[in-house]
This record gives sequence, C-alpha cells and structure tokens, in this order.
Amino acid sequence: MGTAAFVMAELVGVNYWSIALAGVVPALLFYLGIYSTVHVIARRQGFRPVTSEDLPDWRGAMTFARLAPIVAALLGLGFGVLNGNSVELTACYGMIAMLVAVLVARISSGEDPRAVIGIIIRALEAGGKGVVIVGILLVGAQVFVAMINLTGFGVAVTAAVLSIGQGQIWLIAGLMAIVCLIAGMGLPTSAAYVMVAAVFAPALIQQGIDPLVVHMFVLYYAALSVITPPVCLGVFVAATIAQAPWMKVAGETLRLGATAYALPMLFLAYPGMLGGGEAGDILRAILSGGVFALGVAHLLGGARLPWGGLSRLLWVVPIGLALMPPWPATAAAAIVFAILVVFSRKALGAAENIEMQTA
Repeated sequence: MGTAAFVMAELVGVNYWSIALAGVVPALLFYLGIYSTVHVIARRQGFRPVTSEDLPDWRGAMTFARLAPIVAALLGLGFGVLNGNSVELTACYGMIAMLVAVLVARISSGEDPRAVIGIIIRALEAGGKGVVIVGILLVGAQVFVAMINLTGFGVAVTAAVLSIGQGQIWLIAGLMAIVCLIAGMGLPTSAAYVMVAAVFAPALIQQGIDPLVVHMFVLYYAALSVITPPVCLGVFVAATIAQAPWMKVAGETLRLGATAYALPMLFLAYPGMLGGGEAGDILRAILSGGVFALGVAHLLGGARLPWGGLSRLLWVVPIGLALMPPWPATAAAAIVFAILVVFSRKALGAAENIEMQTA
C-alpha cells in the first residue's frame, strides 16, 4: 500500500494502523493465490524439488562482490527516503550507490577495470532502452488522465454508472472496477488511488457501503492497472527484464494475479476480511477468502482431476460457494475444495507414475 495507506487514513478519517490492519488479510490472500498458482503449475509440469547436491553453497553467494551492490542500493534508497527527497531523486541515489559499489567490488576482487566499466555501460544502455518504452506509455497515460480531469469525464462516468446500476450494488461495483482500472493507467499507486477515490468512491459510499471497504476496493483496482493491458507498465518492465514478448508476460501476469482482481469484490461480500465485525465474521471471511484464493489457483494453474479435461471446471464449485456469505456455503466450499484436492493429488500421483514407467 505504501504512502497510499497514509492518504487513505486521511480521507477515511481513521488512524494509519487501522488501515494497515485492514490490509493484512487481503495481502496474505494475494500472496497465497500467487504462491499456490505457481506451485500447481510447477507440479503439473513435473518440476521436482532441488536436491541438496544441486543447491548452491550459501557461502558462495554471501561474498562482498555480490552483497555490496545490494546493500549500497538499499542505503542509497534509505538516504533519499529519510532525507525527504522525491521518488525520482531517491531512485537516483540508489542507482548511483549501486553502480559505485559494483565498480569497487569487482575491481577489488581482481577483475579488469575496463571490463567492469564495459559491463556498467551495457547495463546503462539496456536500462535506457527500457525507460524509453515505459516513458512513451507514461506520456500517453498522462494525456488520458489529463483529458478525464479537464473535461469532467470522471464525474459523468460516475453518474452514468449509478444510472445504469439502478441500485444494484454488484453491478455498480463491477462497473466501478472497470473504470478504476482504466483511470489508474500509467499512474503511481498513490496518485491513482487519490484520483479514483475522489471521483468514483462516493458512488459506492452512496449505496450504504462502509467507507473503508469502498476505499480499499478502489485502491486495489487502481493499483492493479499497473498489470492490466493495454498500458500495464509493470508488464512492460518485467518483459524488458525477462527479454520476453510483452503479450506472453501479460498473459502470465493475469493468470498469477487473478486472485487480486477478485479480492476487492470479496471485501463487499465479507467486510470482516478487513477486520470489521465480530470474530465469527472475520473467521468466515478468512476461510472463504482462503478457499477462493486456493480454488482460483488450482483452476488457473490447471490442477489435474481424474475425470478428464473438462473436470477441471469442478474447481469453480468451491470458488462459487466461497462467494456466498452464509456459513453453510463457506463450510461447503471448504469441504468440496478438500475433496477435490484429494482427488487431484491422486491424479497427479498416477500421472507421475506413468511418466516414471515410460521414462
């Protein structure tokens, strides 16, 4: 959440720690969804645990040449933050400190200074090319945002959403999610949140939803714009680093981040997920959110079931039940998910045995 948490505390009228506490469970569910999706994909593709013989010696990774650039970059960033500098200048401090550390560490380890300088020049060249791509996207996104602000388009969209929704909270929330994703394009998290909160949050608050829930809702979707095509600045940066086609990276990003797109909707169904209500409400929200995140991970990760290809759609059953607030639905979601996991493990074990026999 970063600085957006402080801004939200001011807008909602609560203290910072209330905002931080409200963000704990959603953050854990987000990471649970990503980890589980990667785990399911790895198991389906036959990845095996790394043996102790293949593990690198940790002492070899803790050398001065490896640690110095990381520590120097963190110190540079910390200096900029504590000094109250802008984000750009803070990043510049970190980059300069890292480059100096790389130069000193590699030369002190006996490398040719000219070779080290060549590495730094190539790194700066690659970074410059990546910045050009991201910069063009940022300019286009800023033009779009300026047009929204200057023309009053955002206010008109809010009125249109309320008119179309006709008091249907889920329909209004779905439309607002799309609008927030578009409006947050090309903006840092805090800036995107401030804009969508000021323009679009009142539409949901007017429907009687708790302001904290609404602001967390718009914050998530505004932040998710960084991985949502077509702008998806985070995707372009990742594609540049991975030297992979950005469309392929975008597809994988959407699959891994699928849980995050649905989490804000769970805020509306389960306000207890943000720490509100009684202990039972919070427990039900955590259980439902956990089943939902794990169910989505198994569905999108392609977890095997022993009844053929289309049987994978059975993962939709616990996902759908997890979206229903009553306790019986939550319990049923957990039970169905547990049963499917048992069968999935059996199917995976059978597939692994066949592969071992044919190898």
